[in-house]
Parts: sequence; C-alpha cells; structure tokens
Amino acid sequence: MPQWVEILGWTLVHFLWQASLIWGLYSLCSRLASDQPANVRYLLGLASLAAMAVVPAATFTILMSQPAGLPGGAMRDVVGQWSAVELSAMMPLAVLAWGVREPAS
Repeated sequence: MPQWVEILGWTLVHFLWQASLIWGLYSLCSRLASDQPANVRYLLGLASLAAMAVVPAATFTILMSQPAGLPGGAMRDVVGQWSAVELSAMMPLAVLAWGVREPAS
C-alpha cells in the first residue's frame, strides 16, 4: 500500500474529531452572536467552512512530513483494544469508502 493512502486514511480519521471541534466552536459562537447582524453570523459560518477545508490539507501535510511508520501518534493510546496496526490496515478501505481510488500503476 502506498504511504499516501495510509496517510490519507489517518487524515480522514483525524478530520472526524477536527470537524466536530470546528462545528462545536461555530455553534457556540453562533449562539453568542445571535443578537448580532446577519452578516456577522454569515462570516462565522464562512470561517468555519474555510477551516473545514484547510484543516484536512494541513493534517495531511503534517503527516506526510513525519518519518515513515505509523502516523497515528496519540491515536495509538486512544484506540483501546484495536491496535494502530489494525487501524492502519483498514485505511485503504476508509479511503475507498470516502471515494478516492488509487491510480493504476
């Protein structure tokens, strides 16, 4: 399996919590700004969508710059009974399910 496929899979895993965090911050800020004009709330929405576009690219870049091996890092401590090796083995399936296919050699 090419390294970029595994790293893209880890990027998708990390994006799950990153997008949840961005959504939570947007939700909080949106409630705090409920008495503000619509353009302020609109800009909050745009900023959160822009963050959701930038964060996966930044995560992928950071993981690609790490030395070869499992890019899971702290995920190894979080996964419980599943080892990072087992999760890494499932990354091609995660990438395929996301709709990205590996180009033919």
